[in-house]
Amino acid sequence: GVAEGSGLQFEEIVALNARYELSYAYMPPIPTWTASGGCTVYALAPEATRNQHTFVGMNWDYKPGVESSCLILRINQKKKPDIIMHTEAGIISQKGFNSAGIGVVPSYIRCENDSFRLGLPTWIKFRGILNSESLPDCIKMLMTFEGPNSVNMVIAHRDGEVIDVECTPDDVFFLYPKSGILTHANHFQSPSLRVKDTGKGALPDTVIRSHRAFRLFQEKRGNLEWDTIKDVLKDHFGYPNSICRHRDERLNPYEQWETLTSMIIDLTEGK
Repeated sequence: GVAEGSGLQFEEIVALNARYELSYAYMPPIPTWTASGGCTVYALAPEATRNQHTFVGMNWDYKPGVESSCLILRINQKKKPDIIMHTEAGIISQKGFNSAGIGVVPSYIRCENDSFRLGLPTWIKFRGILNSESLPDCIKMLMTFEGPNSVNMVIAHRDGEVIDVECTPDDVFFLYPKSGILTHANHFQSPSLRVKDTGKGALPDTVIRSHRAFRLFQEKRGNLEWDTIKDVLKDHFGYPNSICRHRDERLNPYEQWETLTSMIIDLTEGK
């Protein structure tokens, strides 16, 4: 459908939806470059929020040139949940939520086993999550279909359940909220991890962003709602490599990333 509507070849749309895999397929096992990007993601369970709602969201950090190709889609489906998502033109799923009360947001992670091989592309997995009716269905899909590269995702349900899934090519690892708060960035946090984290060296600010986001949310626990969540997403500690990321002018233009989108999804109200 996307190929027909856009006038592009089917193979071109397939390649576009495998962008994540193609982008990281030929990275060296231990990156020698200094990255200037990476997302900060979060979810808040009812016990942490002022109105006992469930929130999920992120700061999406990526290349500035991509911003003009981004859009928000509302997808109405007959036999699957309706979806509202933020994505890039031609990519059938990224971050968003559905009418069944499920929301999902991604963040980059990388391990030593990431490679260019067969597997279910990341953004197809995200569409599978947004097509799901329940949280167990989401987890079953992630445990059934392997992918060639690692990715982190925070998944939440409007009834108050929150989980973080660190996917590697060979296994999945799970993290749960503390005091109703869950944050993640671009390094593995599971104590059960059995592979080497090769992405954090390229994104050293990840270990600060994830912890700082948790601490800022914790300070406002019980009073978390739209405005207080915005305050956390606007944080500039460590500028320009902060939760709210700005272009690092010390780097070449093609290496500069920035926060393109801040997302606050209220799953309880579905908006």
